[in-house]
Amino acid sequence: WVVAEGAIYKIFAENKEKYYTDKPDYDYIQVGVDFGGNKSAHTFVASGIKKDGSKLTALMSERHEAKGLSPDDLYKLLNAFIAKVKNKYGDIYMLYADCAEQTLINGMRANCGISVRDSIKNPIIDRIRCTTGLMSSGRFFMTHDCVTLEKAFESAVYDDKKLDDVRLDNGTSDIDTLDAFEYSFERYITKYTR
Repeated sequence: WVVAEGAIYKIFAENKEKYYTDKPDYDYIQVGVDFGGNKSAHTFVASGIKKDGSKLTALMSERHEAKGLSPDDLYKLLNAFIAKVKNKYGDIYMLYADCAEQTLINGMRANCGISVRDSIKNPIIDRIRCTTGLMSSGRFFMTHDCVTLEKAFESAVYDDKKLDDVRLDNGTSDIDTLDAFEYSFERYITKYTR
């Protein structure tokens, strides 16, 4: 099922098979993490980055409902995700996490064995424009290990009650996974949008 009215990633939803690759091409891997609350989810997305900005490949994504999970539960889920990514795609260079949750980030630094940095949280519209630009120019790819990211792309819509282009955040779409994906590459938005 694809949302048609106000779809943000319509170009993806209309022909998603053209974005899939079985042979991802990247120089290093970064992981984005978005933390959930009572009505959202903890999400992880690993992306393959090309140093020259020629390609961005989403390698793996996961979503876990946050309600009822302790910080230790979160770290176990994250470590399991890291192990899966390393096993299939190689070592992870850096992990970028939602900068609003410093206590959880400090726990990640102590528990996950990978360098963890704060997300930048570039304006959402800039992250969207970068992603859609990569899609339309044939520079975005993803593997079949990104089921949650695929669903997030298909369900994301603009808020029709806002005059500006604002992503709808009312629980009907998975913006948590989109945030995690964007955190994984947002430090390179300038390079990717050139």
